[in-house]
Amino acid sequence: MELFDELKNRYILNTIQLINRLRNGEVIQWDDFNNMFYSENQQDYLDVGSEYIGNLQKEYHIFEEDENGQTRLCFDADIKIRPSAPEKIWLKSALDHAAMPLFLETKTIEKLNKALAEVDDYELNEKMIRKGQSLGGDRIDDELIQKFRLVCKAIKEERFLFYSNRLRNGKVYQGKKAFAFGIEYSIIENRFRASLWSPEEERPVKANLSQLFDLSLGDPEPKPYATVKMMLEERRAEETIQLKIWDKNNCVERAVMLFSQYERMAWWEEDNLIMEIDYYTFDEEELFRNILSLGPMAVVLKPESLRQRMIETLKNVLA
Repeated sequence: MELFDELKNRYILNTIQLINRLRNGEVIQWDDFNNMFYSENQQDYLDVGSEYIGNLQKEYHIFEEDENGQTRLCFDADIKIRPSAPEKIWLKSALDHAAMPLFLETKTIEKLNKALAEVDDYELNEKMIRKGQSLGGDRIDDELIQKFRLVCKAIKEERFLFYSNRLRNGKVYQGKKAFAFGIEYSIIENRFRASLWSPEEERPVKANLSQLFDLSLGDPEPKPYATVKMMLEERRAEETIQLKIWDKNNCVERAVMLFSQYERMAWWEEDNLIMEIDYYTFDEEELFRNILSLGPMAVVLKPESLRQRMIETLKNVLA
C-alpha cells in the first residue's frame, strides 16, 4: 500500500477491503463492485479505475462474476496491508505524537512500537509543525481522550450525546442534548471541536471539546439519527469553493491551517495552489472571513456568488 500516493492508495485499499469483505461472507453485486473503484466526478480516477478493474479480473485473476451476477473471490485467503519502508518510518514517528492516544489504545501503540523497533528513527520537526499556530490550544490528557472517544462512540452507535458546555466568556449551558455528527481539528488553533446537531434548536452547534463536561450517552436512536443525516445533507453546499492561492508570504501554509477542519482537495498548478473545499451552508460565514484574511494572495474561483460577494466587500472597504 502506498500511503503517500493518493491515487494508488485508493485502489489498493479498496481491493484489500473487498477481498476481506468477501472472505467474511458479504454478498456484493458485480455492478456494485465496479462502482467502488471510481467516481464519475473525478475523470482521472474513472480512467485509471477502469484499467485497474480489468487487471484485477484478467491479469491477477482476483475477482470474477458468478452465474448469479455476484462478485466471487478467486482464492481463499485474507490480504494484509504491507506498508513500505517510508510508511513504516512515518508511522513510527507518528506513534510518538501527543495526539496518538486519541486514536489508538495504549496496548496497540506498544504493540506497533515493538513491531517497528528495527525501523529507522525520524525526528519530526515540531517547530515546523507548530509554526503559525496560536499559543495554547488543547492539551492531550486523559480527560480530553475520554471526551474524544465518547463523542466518537456517540457517532458510531447513533446515540444522543448529553453534555454541558462552558464558553470562553464563562457562560455555562447545562443539560444539553444533541446528535454528534463529526469531530473537527483546527491546526491554527490547535483545538478539537465536536460538531453537534441540536434537536431542540434545530440547528448545528460547534463546541470545543475541552470545554464540554458532564458528558454521557443516551440509547441508540437510528430513526432520529437518519433524519439528522438527511437534514445535514440538505445543508451541504451544492457547489464547492475553489481558491487559487499564491505561494508568497506563507499564504499556502496559512490556508492549509485555516481550512484544516473542512473536507478539501488541493493540487498545484504552476506556482499556485488550487484548493477545493466541500462545506455546509452554515459554515459559509466563517469560510468567508477566513478567505478574506488571506488578503490579495488568494482569489475565489468559484462559486460565482461568493466571488461576487468578495468583490463587493473589497469595493466597500476601499471606497
